[in-house]
Amino acid sequence: KIRNTSRERKKRKLFQTLKQKLCSTPILALPEETEDFVVYCDASLKGFGAVLMQREKVIAYASKQLKVYEENYTTHDLELGAVVFALRLWRHYLYGTKCVVFTDHKSLQYILNKKELNLRQRRWIELLSDYDCEIWYHPGKANVVADALSRKEMDKPLHVRALMMTVHNDLPKQIREAQEEAIKRENVKAEILGRLIKQIFEFYPDKTRFGNHVWFSRFGGLRDLVMHESHKSKYSIHPGSDKMYQDLKLLYWWANTKADIATYIVQIKNHLLTARSRQKSYADKRAKSLEFEVGDMVLLKVSPWKGVVHFGKRRKLIPRYIGPFKILARVGHVAYTLELPEELKGIHNTFHVLNFNKCLAEGDVVVSVDEIQPDDKFHMIEEPVEVVDREVKRLKQSRIHIVKVRWNSQRGPKFTWKRKDHIKKKYPHLFTSKDEANKADKSS
Repeated sequence: KIRNTSRERKKRKLFQTLKQKLCSTPILALPEETEDFVVYCDASLKGFGAVLMQREKVIAYASKQLKVYEENYTTHDLELGAVVFALRLWRHYLYGTKCVVFTDHKSLQYILNKKELNLRQRRWIELLSDYDCEIWYHPGKANVVADALSRKEMDKPLHVRALMMTVHNDLPKQIREAQEEAIKRENVKAEILGRLIKQIFEFYPDKTRFGNHVWFSRFGGLRDLVMHESHKSKYSIHPGSDKMYQDLKLLYWWANTKADIATYIVQIKNHLLTARSRQKSYADKRAKSLEFEVGDMVLLKVSPWKGVVHFGKRRKLIPRYIGPFKILARVGHVAYTLELPEELKGIHNTFHVLNFNKCLAEGDVVVSVDEIQPDDKFHMIEEPVEVVDREVKRLKQSRIHIVKVRWNSQRGPKFTWKRKDHIKKKYPHLFTSKDEANKADKSS
């Protein structure tokens, strides 16, 4: 009877506690109709937080952790992103209804009237225009719930380094079985132990020890297993034969331990050399060996890459090779000296063989150097031909004279607008007295 009374008291206490929690703790309410919605938003360096309320009752809570690229947003964009996050999340409640959005960022009240916006803000403003909402300022200290949701930090993910390990739960059992097999009369001679079994070895119920070390017999393949695990472990990172031997001898012992470890390391190195030679053979099959003789005609590569012979900007229609040029001498194993024309006299005439291509065309088919007009550094030369138009660009407090210039581009006529003073300083021949007089007549 006493037990039943205590049990009843406990039940009543739990019931009263549950009733109190349900009556006093704020719980989520169901929305009524489609009006009087209020949204509280906040953002932090960790994430977004928002609360949807109706007639002072909480309808829903929401929070979101920032993505990696969102952590680089400015404070203004983060606060606006929190508003957009809430509107997108509760679109089914807020779309087509009038609502009020509270934020602790005061400048967001005037975001709809702001003229200078970046691309991200323009995209978000287009979304805001779909809703009938007003953005009001709410101090951060009063915006307690949304502020707490945005600052609530989730457990940081643990970055675990991938370990290449094999866990053997039955390793003690394997050691004991291998030792029992080794100390049999017919196997003692194979282990080269003789009288050492009775004099040095210590026998335990779980395993046999050699002094303070666990004895590994040749049976069961345990020696190879331990060496393999010790070598490939991420903790040791391929220690080599000496370090590997010093680590293993602290725990294990078997006859000729150091020699077995050295042999194991040599085998691994041989495997690596074999793999490297096999991969090299694949690359050698596709490699082209270029060798030329003195007097051969070759084409010189017009390379768009930096550090090699460079003719300027990369373009699709620029010829890839120019020439042909005659080889005058061989320099070392991979370089040749060419007979260059007068147009390229400012360029060193010795090139690496990779800049050449075999000339398989007839002698009269020549790609002229004049087509690309390189300077002494093998850069493309583009000269202005004439000034075709003039304008005055009006700024708030100044006026800038600009001219439209036609260039001798390899892709056809090219026109660009440049400042007149810059062009006139560099190419004064484009601005003759006759042109200036015509300009004065037009202005008058």
